[in-house]
Amino acid sequence: FLFASLALIPVMINSLIGSVIGGLLLIAFPVQASPKLRVGVYVSPPYVIENQVLTVNDISSLNKPSPSPKSSAQQPKSTTKFDGISIEIWQRMATSENLEYEYYIVKEVDTGINQVANGTLDLLVGPISITPERLKKVAFTQPYYSSYLALLVPSHPPNLWQLIHPFLQRAALLTVLGLILLLFLVANIIWFVEHKRNPEQFPKNYFKGVREAFWFVSVTTTTVGYGDKVPVTATGRFITYLWMWISLAITSSITAGLVTTFTLALTQQPAKKLSNLQDLQNKKVALLAGSSYFMNLTAEYKITPVLANSLYQAINLMYSGQVEAVLDSYRVLKYYLEQNPGVALTTLPIYSSFLTYGFVLPQNSPLLNKLNIDILQMQQDKTILNIIDRWIE
Repeated sequence: FLFASLALIPVMINSLIGSVIGGLLLIAFPVQASPKLRVGVYVSPPYVIENQVLTVNDISSLNKPSPSPKSSAQQPKSTTKFDGISIEIWQRMATSENLEYEYYIVKEVDTGINQVANGTLDLLVGPISITPERLKKVAFTQPYYSSYLALLVPSHPPNLWQLIHPFLQRAALLTVLGLILLLFLVANIIWFVEHKRNPEQFPKNYFKGVREAFWFVSVTTTTVGYGDKVPVTATGRFITYLWMWISLAITSSITAGLVTTFTLALTQQPAKKLSNLQDLQNKKVALLAGSSYFMNLTAEYKITPVLANSLYQAINLMYSGQVEAVLDSYRVLKYYLEQNPGVALTTLPIYSSFLTYGFVLPQNSPLLNKLNIDILQMQQDKTILNIIDRWIE
């Protein structure tokens, strides 16, 4: 036992020396905790929704020295709670990668992208559309959602003129004129084959005879069938038989056209006036400030942009008559209408302008590949689809 104890003495000494050295190293070089990611959020429901319960860090504080302990005690810092499609997807990825982070509100998309590019922010969350111009500055993850542009326009009930106006259009007038000429042609044929053997119903006098034949053809067309006029010749009856089937098809077509026209007139579809970006040429449209993508579109289609700091301000510009519409993502505008069902507004989707959304990272970020894997995994197991359905539906 004595010899065994003596043999353990060198081991114990080495262990003691190692512990002392390790402690000295920790004192001299303390382990630095991983810094929290500075995550910028661009508030835009339903992607990012700000619940104003607490005070949020201001992005300008990133460039200022930390407050002294005294001032910090007087003004304690805290974070605002955020919800939405983009936030929930990001938080699931952050949990998967064991990432710590804190949020900073970004007022404009382009400002947030520039802050990611210059290192002020580590990541940007929100409905940030992926464009070639932005990819020159920063990196984007795999798209996690897609949408398209839309217009928000007033939806007023139609007045009397707006109800009548569609029926006075060139196409409607030509249709009526064509039908009258066709009725006149068939009336002449009926009178020609009937006036000799049936002068009581179709007089031999041309004007009186064609007038009666026109009445007969019109009644037959509308399928009323009074029976006050009846052809007696075989040729007249054959022509009448053909005309009954032809007029049935004509009546159905005209009825469908009238119903469609009347429905559009009642619903006062602004889509007839503004259905694509070309219709906005030389018109004033409200846009959210700080989005170069929208600004490029307005320049391309010669739209006059009026910048607003928020969607509510843009809508107020439209109410005051300063702009004719608000241009934004379809889902953003649709969400606004769902949250405000009483407003007299409607959306006009512009399907030709497609948008894909991703998370913004600095170029060559080590997180890019990890987040791409997380997004693809969440798409594969339908996690993202379930999140979107829950927020949208």
